[in-house]
Amino acid sequence: MSKIIDLKRRNFLKGSAAAAAAASVASTSAFAGSYDDAKNLKQQKEEDIKNAKYTPVVCGMCVNMCGVIAREVDGKITKIDPNPLHTKSRGFMCARGNAGIAEEYDPDRLTKPLKRVGPKGSGKFVEISWEQALDEISQKMVKILEEERDNRSTFVFGAGASTGNMGDPVFANFLNGVGSANFIDHFTTCFAPSFMANLMTFGSWGLSDFQHTKYVMNLGANRAEGIVTPDTLDMFRKTHGRGIEKIVYIDPRYTNTASHCDEFIAIKPGTDAALILAMINETIKNGYHKTPYKAQYIEENVNGIKELEEFFTTGEGATYTPEWAAKITDIPAETIKRLTKEFSDAAEKYEGAANCYRSRKSTWYYQDFEFRRAQAIFNAIHGCVNRPGGVTLGTHLKGKNGKGLESYEYEDFPIYDNAKGRIDTGVIANGEYPLANPTKGSWQILRDNILEINTKWNKAGRPRPDEDGNYKGLAENEYPVRGFFIYKQNPMQSVPEYDKTAEMLKSVDLVVTIDIIANDTAYYSDYILPDNTYL
Repeated sequence: MSKIIDLKRRNFLKGSAAAAAAASVASTSAFAGSYDDAKNLKQQKEEDIKNAKYTPVVCGMCVNMCGVIAREVDGKITKIDPNPLHTKSRGFMCARGNAGIAEEYDPDRLTKPLKRVGPKGSGKFVEISWEQALDEISQKMVKILEEERDNRSTFVFGAGASTGNMGDPVFANFLNGVGSANFIDHFTTCFAPSFMANLMTFGSWGLSDFQHTKYVMNLGANRAEGIVTPDTLDMFRKTHGRGIEKIVYIDPRYTNTASHCDEFIAIKPGTDAALILAMINETIKNGYHKTPYKAQYIEENVNGIKELEEFFTTGEGATYTPEWAAKITDIPAETIKRLTKEFSDAAEKYEGAANCYRSRKSTWYYQDFEFRRAQAIFNAIHGCVNRPGGVTLGTHLKGKNGKGLESYEYEDFPIYDNAKGRIDTGVIANGEYPLANPTKGSWQILRDNILEINTKWNKAGRPRPDEDGNYKGLAENEYPVRGFFIYKQNPMQSVPEYDKTAEMLKSVDLVVTIDIIANDTAYYSDYILPDNTYL
């Protein structure tokens, strides 16, 4: 048998520390040579650059997928540069992108398939060949499908954020080929509330057009630190009267982003929804949505304005006043009124070129969906949706009938006769909370349902399904999940309740992780398959 490899975290830290020490010694010794040595090294570098092979690729260090150019010398990548011709990144590359070369040559990078030989979570594996790994995994899959009467949904496929890696479509083809209804990604632990809120309000997520905006109200999106991209620079280059009249930053703490803005307003954590509701109340009460540009925009593009007006004048929304919000948010009522008027005036003056910025990361609090939906409504009633400088959808609004908006239709997958529906959202009655994307589901619900159902199934003696696909001891829409393929994702770290996620993975017969470096989720896997980097 091959030597057992212990993947426990402390061994990685030891190896990383040794590598760092070696790198430190190497960098120190670089200054020990003579001037001639330095001159020769410079000439060699120039020659390498001249004869290098340059390959344009998409950066895989985050979801922004900027265009970069890899410099290859003697078969080894020595430098990554921004691609000046890439229309999205526009010659820009952040520090994370520059560090991408370290991922390619990380000393802890997985290079061979690993098979678990100890208990799940022990981190004990042995190296095996690709042929053995693929043969054993496929044989286990066939056996499971035979036992489950071809219920393809007994396999779950989890993927991390798309980063332009060529493995993304390959993994998608694998999922579609198996025919499972269960696909889950990082969506519900990232910006699902914001995405779903905007989708349900005006049919798309859209993009923020900072190149043409005149007024930005930013609620907690720390762009100067969290994600620095070309549109981040579009915003900051135009601050302090250089194109954007005003940027207001609202956050519980004074961040690096706040230092670049025209006004910073502190807010009590978790109270953003109250602020936006009060601003909608102030808008309706003062008729800010009835100014000439906005009145025409609403007439042509907005449904439900009468119902919204009624809610904020005679309904519950009438109580959502700036004075009400001031007690919740710790922002003075006069400040809330002033901000509403400033935003309204900018939206009217520049015909929608104002932006109540939605941000990318938004799974913060239990009421996130309601907060983001209120934010989407606020943008809509001020005429800032699908307008230059506002939220752009990439398509034309064509009236109240909705034609021209992006269309989202859920096809009734999977294509195999015996495959059951989703294990997470499939148990939620149609139209009830929690709302979730029908093709991406919810990580927490999926994890909890798998653990609960698998536990009941195991206690019942792991019964096989009858001819109708039902299991003794399980409800009609319940079935055991016996396989889990996890690609570029670490749910042990990214999904709340670490211990519960570990128990869920222990309850699954076949767990396969595909990644570059072994992580906490890999420790609970039966097989670990090494992935390619984007370089």
